[in-house]
Amino acid sequence: MALVGLKRASELTGKNQSTIHRAMKSGRISYSTNDSGERLIDTAELHRVFPIHSAQNIEACKVAPELQCNDTQLVQLRTQLEVERVKTSMLEARLKALEEDKTDLRIDRDRWRAQAEQANLLLTDQREKPEQTPKRKKGFWRKLFPPRFT
Repeated sequence: MALVGLKRASELTGKNQSTIHRAMKSGRISYSTNDSGERLIDTAELHRVFPIHSAQNIEACKVAPELQCNDTQLVQLRTQLEVERVKTSMLEARLKALEEDKTDLRIDRDRWRAQAEQANLLLTDQREKPEQTPKRKKGFWRKLFPPRFT
């Protein structure tokens, strides 16, 4: 993770320092501060909002091609690597969340399946039992006058 100051960030992106400062103030670019209070921007974060231009690389290569061209390419590659690392970590976190969701869904499915099987057993038990006619209680008059034929 390469951290750069406001001046170096403006050199890398070709933007004015005030533009980068406004982006930091509005929250478009995240930054950290060191012990002396200087704001430091991660180059990956800087590249996310303001891509590093290749025209600057061409100008830098004119001054000292063997040194500065490699430096700017190295900065670009490090920035790109950091961006890819952030993407990878985000994708890994998303994958972990999806795996947890999948596990929860399987548990819920198994609960519902068990509940459906229990309901099915109850229904089959009720169907298998023959219907019984309830015995009628003897009423008051039946006790006094029992039927002659039974």
